[in-house]
Amino acid sequence: MGPAGSGKSTYCSTMVQHAESLNRSVQVVNLDPAAEYFNYPVMADIRELIQVDDVMEDDTLRFGPNGGLVFCMEYFANNFDWLEESLGHVEDDYILFDCPGKRSAWLSGHPIFRIELYTHLPVMRQLVEQLQHLMVPETRMVGNIALLPVKTQFKGPARGDGIDLDIIDEAIYYFKANVFFKNYEIKNEADRTLIYVTLYISECLKKLQKCSSRSQGEKEMYTLGITNFPIPGEPGFPLNAMYAKPANKQEDEAMRAYLQQLRQETGLRLCDRVFDPQTDKPSKWWLCFVKRQFMNKSLSAPGQ
Repeated sequence: MGPAGSGKSTYCSTMVQHAESLNRSVQVVNLDPAAEYFNYPVMADIRELIQVDDVMEDDTLRFGPNGGLVFCMEYFANNFDWLEESLGHVEDDYILFDCPGKRSAWLSGHPIFRIELYTHLPVMRQLVEQLQHLMVPETRMVGNIALLPVKTQFKGPARGDGIDLDIIDEAIYYFKANVFFKNYEIKNEADRTLIYVTLYISECLKKLQKCSSRSQGEKEMYTLGITNFPIPGEPGFPLNAMYAKPANKQEDEAMRAYLQQLRQETGLRLCDRVFDPQTDKPSKWWLCFVKRQFMNKSLSAPGQ
């Protein structure tokens, strides 16, 4: 993105040539409905959908260059399905989007009117949101909890074959920082999964502090993971105001199975982090967080 003449198309052309020299695939999408020339191949061209010249020549619209550009971009925003069809199925390719520059009206060498496409119009924000929707697979849900993929051998509805990091990795990595939060803004359903795993890590640490070896810790984690536990909608669940209860018996069973799968895998991975491989003792740098309560909540009853 950038103003007209800032080198956006030149950058795209250079990146395509550079990628070709490295035997990599880079695709370019032209989003400038007023583009006249570019010296690189495109996988999608907005001018196939709408062009500024056609808009300006339409007697019913009577737009000039600036109004025509705004009309084109708003028309594009209302027809994002064209972009989805043009992109098709893309996996490993890099995609560059050559965006239009802002246009100005000039008088005696000075700009008197300027279109700020990236600050005054919502098109680019909508484009980013649409691309996120296209590139991220639709998330499965149980209640209002995201059923995210998990790298695990434990039986359950979640599978994470081929992924490098999962929600458990994220929860463990950020636990020592997140545990200090008294409030946590939920921005999407995946945050509810993260909150649950974070709270469960605290429960695990309460058990691990009493273990003298990793083997004992693993036994405790196995028992804790499969012990009967409340799920959203049940009286003992601490965050019923934020979590939706299962809509039916099938969803109840799926949620319980998923949470148990998360608990079992989290406990096993936590043993890898907590126990020192040389001394076989739990690390004080983990146990020092036992008394901390994320969001002032606990998955266990008071005193447990």
